[in-house]
Amino acid sequence: MRQLITILIILFFSNICKSQNDTLYIEENYLILNGKKWNQIENNIKNGMWLEYEIDDPNITFGSGSGDNFHVYELIKAEYRSLKPNEYYGIKYTISSKCDTVNEVIRCREHSIEIKNKIPSRLYSIVGKGKYDNHKKENLWTYFYPDNVVKKVIFYVNGLPFNSFNIYRNDKSILMKIKKINETEWEICKYSESGDILDCEINSIEEFKELF
Repeated sequence: MRQLITILIILFFSNICKSQNDTLYIEENYLILNGKKWNQIENNIKNGMWLEYEIDDPNITFGSGSGDNFHVYELIKAEYRSLKPNEYYGIKYTISSKCDTVNEVIRCREHSIEIKNKIPSRLYSIVGKGKYDNHKKENLWTYFYPDNVVKKVIFYVNGLPFNSFNIYRNDKSILMKIKKINETEWEICKYSESGDILDCEINSIEEFKELF
């Protein structure tokens, strides 16, 4: 019995540590994830290992408070960013406030923002991972759907794709094949879910930037 309790305690604290490690910490010029620095910016130039992420958070919560002949209803929007001097996690700023008196009761509606510099793992998804060199993407980048399924893998040189690459659907079927013909022309072919070619076209790399 004592051994079982010990195992449960170890598992409990292991889950806590994992949760803390997976939290994304937003600092002024970089991020911290799993104890490592990412997204470092100096003089507005991106360098080093980089994460592209999306926050899956409705961002809106509601609060209320009451006193003698007084009621306040608060709409709170989360803002994820680094903390400024004298700020702390969860500090709130009132953006607007409107009060009316109804039957001698003061009713106020407030709009506030809540500053957060930590994003728990359940609220964000990594949608791209790779490296910047002097503000340009370099080497291998992998892109994901929010459920962590690979969307595309691209090798960059000086900020541009170096080789042909595929774009996949969330079900892992091929959505597009982008094939390099020469230094200036690329062939883009779209595929049906069953794998049939729907159409192909040849464009310059400038014409399909949104794909990479």
